[in-house]
Amino acid sequence: MPDTVIQLNFEQLLVMTGLFLVGFVYASFFKNTRAALLFAILIWLIVGLGGHVLFDGMSWFSSRDLSSSVILILPLNIFVLSLLPDRHARSLSTVLMVVLLLGELLVMFFWQEQTHTWMTDLNASILSMMPDALQAIISSLSVVLLGLAAFIFFLRWHQTDAVMELMLSLMSCLFIAGYYQMSIYYLCMISGAGLIMLAQLYQSHRMAFVDALTGLSNRRGMETELRTLKKNYALGMLDIDLFKKINDRYGHDFGDQVLRTVATRARKSGRCRIFRYGGEEFCLVFRGGQFPMAEESSEQIRQAICATPIAIRSRFRTDKKPKGSSKGAEKVASVKVSVSIGLAMSFGPEDPARVIEIADKALYAAKKGGRNKVVARKV
Repeated sequence: MPDTVIQLNFEQLLVMTGLFLVGFVYASFFKNTRAALLFAILIWLIVGLGGHVLFDGMSWFSSRDLSSSVILILPLNIFVLSLLPDRHARSLSTVLMVVLLLGELLVMFFWQEQTHTWMTDLNASILSMMPDALQAIISSLSVVLLGLAAFIFFLRWHQTDAVMELMLSLMSCLFIAGYYQMSIYYLCMISGAGLIMLAQLYQSHRMAFVDALTGLSNRRGMETELRTLKKNYALGMLDIDLFKKINDRYGHDFGDQVLRTVATRARKSGRCRIFRYGGEEFCLVFRGGQFPMAEESSEQIRQAICATPIAIRSRFRTDKKPKGSSKGAEKVASVKVSVSIGLAMSFGPEDPARVIEIADKALYAAKKGGRNKVVARKV
């Protein structure tokens, strides 16, 4: 890494500290501890880069050594963050991370020159042990740590499908670019923070508008959709037949499996938007262009759901076949699940609440008429 001094003026210090504080508070409010710790690390970095604003001119303070030290140690903190589990704010790992950050600041503020010298010597020692070809590619130990952190974040994203982990991986790559080109270091800091804010906003949106079990939009999302409807639309209410008996007989785990399967089959088969209304009920929304085939599409959804029984996934099932079992002899228990759908078609600017009420009555008629059918009514 080039021996470059990066310092923030008062305006930059104020703006960036404010931005990172907002991110820290926002992440803490939604209990996303890893994002909050990342913003705490960025605040720690800003304090180091802007320390000269408060302490420059004092005999014990060296802005060059402090600036270089925080840039050298930053990858270590990001690497430690990549190893921490996603725990609540009062967990031991979170407390230890905060203590580490505070301890580093104290050491660097009062022993800037020693810290800078020690980190530089360590960096040179590790590089000297690498082959010449590798030294030409890797500029410092910091790049190695950031590369490892990016890889670990990527693996966590692959395992958990959490977009925050992917953004943390991309942020680590941005800082690698900053180490190779120090003139864009500011841009890397802002861009990295922006990625984490975007991930946090995305997660907040999913918490507010997406049903965690089925992956469908929830009732709040449905209400937002209904406010945009004008005329020539249809609303359907889908209910899983005898769902309480399924829950009572096979347990809530299988009940959740049924809900997910019904949601998946309905989404793939229907030409409409599908929302989790609550419990075992779903709402189907057919807009203008989809309106003429609403009844046909509802029938396709019903058939797709009841066509294939849902296998009961036992938590005790193993991949090993019993001894002496012949090929195809082992059978997996399954349950046939059906749904009833009540459909209400509106030809004018009707209040969606009234259309849903009529769809509910049509659903009741489908249930009363023997279940596993679609009943359509006009408003």
